[in-house]
Amino acid sequence: MGRFIIVLIILIVAGYFAYSYFIAEKSAEEQAVIDLEKQFDRASRAFAGAGRMSGATGIDMTSGAETAVKTVKRIRKELAELKSGLGEEKALARARDLQEKIETFYRANDLE
Repeated sequence: MGRFIIVLIILIVAGYFAYSYFIAEKSAEEQAVIDLEKQFDRASRAFAGAGRMSGATGIDMTSGAETAVKTVKRIRKELAELKSGLGEEKALARARDLQEKIETFYRANDLE
């Protein structure tokens, strides 16, 4: 009986976290930051993929890398504009995390 209660409590807690992460509605501010996060993730994967492709095949993939860098620069600018108008703490925290990821991307790839 004791194990059943422990398993039940674990399932309830896991269900709550799953609901909070996947189903609970996000505010408009937080959703705007999440959209920029997704765009950044796609651009950084495209940049890494272009580097791997050119190294493995010897084919010039600079256009793919340039497009990814332009996208990251656009996201950086949009994030700065968005961040100045954010009032919700969760959205601000996500924006700061994204800004740090972007700055890390810049430092790792010797951009500006």
